Order: sequence, then C-alpha cells, then structure tokens
Amino acid sequence: MNYFELKITKKQAGHTIYEFLEKCHLGKKRRYLLRDKLLVNHQPVNQNYLLQEGDLLQIEIADFEGIDFIPSANTPEVLYEDPFILVINKNPNIIIYPEYKTEAGTLVNDVANYYKQKGINRTIRHIHRLDRDTSGVILFAKDMITQAYLSFLLEQNKIIRKYIGYVKSSKIPNEGEVDLPISGDRHINGKMITNPRGQYALTKYKTISRGEYFSIVEFKLETGRTHQIRVHMAAINSPLLGDTLYGQGSQLISRPALHSAFISFMHPYFDEEVKVYSQLPKDMAEIINESQLAKVNNLY
Repeated sequence: MNYFELKITKKQAGHTIYEFLEKCHLGKKRRYLLRDKLLVNHQPVNQNYLLQEGDLLQIEIADFEGIDFIPSANTPEVLYEDPFILVINKNPNIIIYPEYKTEAGTLVNDVANYYKQKGINRTIRHIHRLDRDTSGVILFAKDMITQAYLSFLLEQNKIIRKYIGYVKSSKIPNEGEVDLPISGDRHINGKMITNPRGQYALTKYKTISRGEYFSIVEFKLETGRTHQIRVHMAAINSPLLGDTLYGQGSQLISRPALHSAFISFMHPYFDEEVKVYSQLPKDMAEIINESQLAKVNNLY
C-alpha cells in the first residue's frame, strides 16, 4: 500500500488527526476523503483520534498518488531528499513541465524517472517554478499533504529563495530593493513589464562583486512574479547579462545569467530548518575569476 507515514513528535502530540491535517493546510474536501484511510500503530482510527508522542500515523494515499508524467531516460541531480520532500538542481534551458502530460523532455519527466527507479509511486508535485533559462534549486513535495503545507509556506513568503545573477552594470548600488508592480506586455507575447496596475512585486538585492563588464548580485524574492528579477533589473537600467528579452545578448553567456542558488524553510513535520544550496553552473562559473567565485560560494 502507498502510505504517508509519520512518527509523531512531542510538538505534534495532543492534536487530533483532523487538527493535524488542518494545521498542514490540507483542504476540507481532501480531509473528508481521507477519513476512512487512517491508521495509528497499524490500527484503523478515525479523525478524532488524539495523537500521542511516538505514535506511527499512517494515511493511505494510494487513491490520490501515482506517477503522472512519462518517465524520461535522464536522472536529475538530487540536492536534498527525505520521505516527504525532494529538492532538485535544474539545468538551464529546460522547462519544468510539459503543456500536456503525454509529452516529455521536461524536468518533471526526469523526476518521474527518478521516482520510478526508486519505487516511489507518487504524483510529481513542484512547489514553485523557474524560467526555462534559469538554473538551480527547485522544490518538490512527495505527497498531497506535504504539498498543501509547502504551498502555504510559499504563499506566506516563508520559503526563502535567493538567486545569483550577473547584471550589465558597474554602478548598481551596494544594496537596495525594487518595488514595482508587474503585468504582461500586451504588445509582446511572453514579455512582462512594470505597470502601476500590475501585480505587486518586490525584489531585494545585494551587490557581491563588481567587474569591468558586469556585477555579481544576490537577489531575494519577496514575491514570485513571472520574470520578476529580469523585469526589475531592466527597470533600474541593470539588465541581466545575456538577457535578449529585457536587455541584449552577450558573447559571454547564451542565456540570462540567473541562478536559483539557495532555498530555506522550516520542515513541515520536523522541528528543523531545511537549507539547500546549488553551486553556480558551468556557464556562469567560468566567466568569473576565482576570487569572485569564492565570494559566491561563501554566501551560503
């Protein structure tokens, strides 16, 4: 059988199973559907069971889980994994998921292959997205309960995401923030613009190093709008190096120089913080010197 399994900690004890699932921000409909699929210490119980420290909570999720994308022949680079969470290092120039589940060639197809190899019969559930050209950390939940919790953390801005980018400017301030709403460009499909009537967007940044042709900048996302960093940097005349949509191309790199370097959050079930770092990919690492690379690596 396919179970969500959790050893109850002192912090989780004293709550009913219904309250536990509610604290995980699982929707009322899903909680109702799980009402007859609950076991504690291998014995059936109902949602009013009061959890005790050391209890083994099992929730049968076979009806809701199963690999739902075509497995590829590729194995993704795993940065962190436990029974509930998977963090993958995304290469540049790959999209997260296909338009239709009958298609392949995307990151979730690679994750499907990994699940298949490991005997994990679970739905592929990504928590956030990255642009095709952006590399780095991306977070997955291994079940619908964990997905609900992590999605809530993301909505509440309690998942910290930091990026490293190269901007075509040597005069960008040492640190600052860009607070400009963003919306789609009505004239160019797939392009975003700053627009007073757009969605609220806030990007904080800190300059790590300056060079003759570009500066290395750390970004912290306070919101998650499409192309947010790219749009905000272009708006302050510091477009990302190699960004042909919001700036211009570069002989140094063939894509926007942006990497999702770090993510952190409190674990849904363990009283500990998860911190995951992804090193700069080759195309970004090879166009900076050793001193600059050390500065980036020492950030996390």
